[in-house]
Amino acid sequence: MSMKVLSLFDGCSCARLALSSLGVSCDYYASEIDKYAQRVSDSNFADIHRLGDINNIDFKALGKFDLVIGGSPCTDLSISKRDRKGLAGDQSALFYKFLEAVETIKPTYFLLENVASMSKANKEEISRLMGVTPVNINSSLLTAQLRNRLYWCNWEVSQPADRGIELCNILENGWTDRAKSLCLDASYFKGASARHYLSKSVRQLVFNNWPADYGDAELRYSKGARLTPDIQYRPDGSRLLTSVECERLQGIPDNFTAGVSNTQRYKMIGNGFTVPVISHILKEIVAA
Repeated sequence: MSMKVLSLFDGCSCARLALSSLGVSCDYYASEIDKYAQRVSDSNFADIHRLGDINNIDFKALGKFDLVIGGSPCTDLSISKRDRKGLAGDQSALFYKFLEAVETIKPTYFLLENVASMSKANKEEISRLMGVTPVNINSSLLTAQLRNRLYWCNWEVSQPADRGIELCNILENGWTDRAKSLCLDASYFKGASARHYLSKSVRQLVFNNWPADYGDAELRYSKGARLTPDIQYRPDGSRLLTSVECERLQGIPDNFTAGVSNTQRYKMIGNGFTVPVISHILKEIVAA
């Protein structure tokens, strides 16, 4: 099957990954301003048509598309931001550019993703403008990550079956006290101390030991091969998830984002789609 696709807020082209996993060949147009994400996606997909900043695109000039897809910025919609301005915020207002694209191009299909923690008013406004109600899918059903998202699309989507993947299943080595990682975000590289982690539900850490003064916990050891035994732990015995582990949380192939700094890898992975969820949603139109 072949599709002409417009991916807005494309990032490192997780939408292309999802389509490829379904055996779909693409005439793929992408709008993205992050140079590192562009570098990664171009290194994996050499045939992408680059459109640049979404604010400068003339959608009338692009012609017909089978699919318009994107995850507009959640910066001002997420509950994690204090004094969030919702759709009135500078970043999340870019949703209206996605809406403009859909209304102008009138694609056969469209798919929009954003955070489930947005306010009821913003959810209802997006639904009103898009003309559909979203399906709520948590990535935890298909990966080892708790990532609750809303997906607006103009076809019916069912809930995926739970694959039962736990965090320990995707670790390169070490121990974890959680069955699932908390939601990965673009600033995961900033990390947390072990004591902060153990006192609050914050960024996921992995341990090479568990000192007695940390208290009791049901620990889970990596069941995979010790692929990289040279991974460095901090003096307190903890470490951040590796870039490869973060890729696995999002269903991205190992080292797909290699070639840029780890900081940039964390950022683009955290900003990206959960690939197996997008594949699940798109499989209905691919099979049609």
